[in-house]
Amino acid sequence: MTALKLIPFDNRKTIQQTLEEAEKLSKIKPHPAVIRCLDFWTDSFTKAEYQQFLKLIKPNKDDIFCDFPLNSNAAGFLCIQMELCGNGNLRNWLKKRTTLSVAEVDFTECIKIFFQVAKGIEHIHNHGLIHRDLKPGNILFKGTQVKVSDLGYSATHYSGDYAHTKNAGACLYQAPEQAYGRYGKAVDYYALGLILYELFYPAGQKNVGEMITEIKYSRNIPTDLESKFPEIAMLIKSLLSVDANHRPNAEEIQKQMEKWAAFSTLSHDAFQRTLNDFALDCQRCGKVLTDVRFKCSICPDFFLCQECEDMEGVHPTDHDMIKIKTPVPLNGSTNGRGSGKASLQ
Repeated sequence: MTALKLIPFDNRKTIQQTLEEAEKLSKIKPHPAVIRCLDFWTDSFTKAEYQQFLKLIKPNKDDIFCDFPLNSNAAGFLCIQMELCGNGNLRNWLKKRTTLSVAEVDFTECIKIFFQVAKGIEHIHNHGLIHRDLKPGNILFKGTQVKVSDLGYSATHYSGDYAHTKNAGACLYQAPEQAYGRYGKAVDYYALGLILYELFYPAGQKNVGEMITEIKYSRNIPTDLESKFPEIAMLIKSLLSVDANHRPNAEEIQKQMEKWAAFSTLSHDAFQRTLNDFALDCQRCGKVLTDVRFKCSICPDFFLCQECEDMEGVHPTDHDMIKIKTPVPLNGSTNGRGSGKASLQ
């Protein structure tokens, strides 16, 4: 199943931003931790057609579908067909944990979420983009799989004297340098540090704004969190460094994560396999691949189901598709066993 996002043409700013999001997403190679844009086009509807459409899809009251341009009998829309993620977002997931203490935090579950977000952000960076609006509301769930979404504020990496837009994205999750307009991909690592903090400090969800503001300006980790998870506290502080050059990159984050197995109730190898346990799905139809799958021998994270592999024009004909019957960890092994080493590359 797929999702359809409609933006009316009367809001030029939103149209332009969403069109840019669709264009950027369509150019990013498929990855398990980044939401896929399958297609986008422009169309027009009469008010009666639009209302009939709403009856068919039955959107939630806060969905973007719900507003038709005022005083119009017909209107143009930007239509974006995207991968369907029907299991909510990380913000809602975090809100359900407000009564948990730090001692009750499921370490493995939180690190698995954090690792998938980090993988998704690194994949976006590898395509020459910065997300710039990374926050829990833009992290979606498809089953237990995490998907980074909403690239409408993304931009090319900082280079030379090039200046980015000031204050792009949600203010609460902005890195200090975003206020001045000269920054690079380290702004996403800053937001990643805030998300890591939220994952391991559930009580702060009672007043998220106050919690985030306090940690950004003081960088003081609560005593119970620092005592229970000292390595996590250290990484949070590093990611929230005021100096962007002091924030750990993907390789440094990975080295830190290799120490975290000690906090897990799983063995080291089992913990690493958990980090690599991405739910694979077909890159065309979105079907979850539970048995037979076809993996491209050239594109590292491109998978198809049997039906889509048989179709022409889905993938370049000079790329060989390998039939696989066993689970495939993201480290590239096809023997159903992980190598014991997670990678952010």
